[in-house]
Amino acid sequence: MPDSDRQHNMKKILVVDDEPMVQKLLGRFLDNLGFKVTIAPDSKSCIAEYKIALEAKDKFFAVIIDLNLADGLDGLETTEKLRELDPEVRAIVSSGYSDHSILVDYPHYGFSGALPKPFTIAELSSVLT
Repeated sequence: MPDSDRQHNMKKILVVDDEPMVQKLLGRFLDNLGFKVTIAPDSKSCIAEYKIALEAKDKFFAVIIDLNLADGLDGLETTEKLRELDPEVRAIVSSGYSDHSILVDYPHYGFSGALPKPFTIAELSSVLT
């Protein structure tokens, strides 16, 4: 692993996306950057994983969450639930709809960053810095 990536070693990232191919690719990108990755395929799993980490006092460094999820809650609603658990959650919104108002003005919606799909590993690294 390059020295520049060692800074991320052991930091945990929660990836919330219902597309297996995106889960795999994003997991590989994050692993290459030195992060420990947990995958949640839906909002329910995301909230459960986040609660477990909080209870263990082993918070996630960030949550990368797709705006459109297949189960009941979308990415914005799920992030609002996470914020109820942890007002300081670092949530990064991701979507294939790059012109969506949430991606364009992500701070207004409480996100720390935005990742329009498709993105490169360099863009991913930049949003996590």
